[in-house]
Amino acid sequence: MLMLCMGTAVHSQPMSSGYVGMSPWAHLIGKQFTDVTQPDMKGKKHKLSEYCGKGKYVLVDFWASWCGPCMNEMPNVKACWEKYRSKGFTVVGISLDRNATAWKDAVNKGGYGWTHLSDLKYFENSAAQAYNVQYIPWNMLVDPKGKIIAIELTGTNLENTLKKYLAPKTTISKKKTVRK
Repeated sequence: MLMLCMGTAVHSQPMSSGYVGMSPWAHLIGKQFTDVTQPDMKGKKHKLSEYCGKGKYVLVDFWASWCGPCMNEMPNVKACWEKYRSKGFTVVGISLDRNATAWKDAVNKGGYGWTHLSDLKYFENSAAQAYNVQYIPWNMLVDPKGKIIAIELTGTNLENTLKKYLAPKTTISKKKTVRK
């Protein structure tokens, strides 16, 4: 099986409940996330369920330090994380690196302050296998109850989707005009 590092998402719109196209992951929309266990950068194992289904929107982001398109997308992910983390959003990065030093250096150099996990097994990574990840960057957005609500969110699609779920709702009040 050929595994790739893609330049941009293969779809012009985010994969969400409103648009599922022909993506091989379309069946994930509306489903509960699959729990997986991965070690963090210090070797401590964590379950995805420590983050997903706990009341926040979680972007599960598959990437690698050697993937140019992934590294090009990381500033966008960082900007969204910084903008929305106080509003109920976080990121769990799952690296498909093989080299622990390269992975940790990329995280530290980029200042990516969210949770980072990896078993350092490239595309044989158990989380990548659980979600049939065939190329990176690839991600999925999980809602506060643990349901997958969008996939393959990059660039402005990520920002727009987060805005849809996390931006303050404005209400228009109808004022009653009373004539005397």
